[in-house]
Amino acid sequence: TMKKKHPCGVSAWTVDRIGADIGIVCQGCCRRIVIPRPDLAKRTRSIQPVQGKCK
Repeated sequence: TMKKKHPCGVSAWTVDRIGADIGIVCQGCCRRIVIPRPDLAKRTRSIQPVQGKCK
């Protein structure tokens, strides 16, 4: 989960791509964003198993 909620109201994300930048997908609205690895480490509160998938 992220420290701040996404504008859709959900704080759960799924990792989509790993590299220098990390691609994550919002579990509420399925919006995909790419964020630099150091920024993601700062913004992450906890890591949990996947509960659902976006289509």
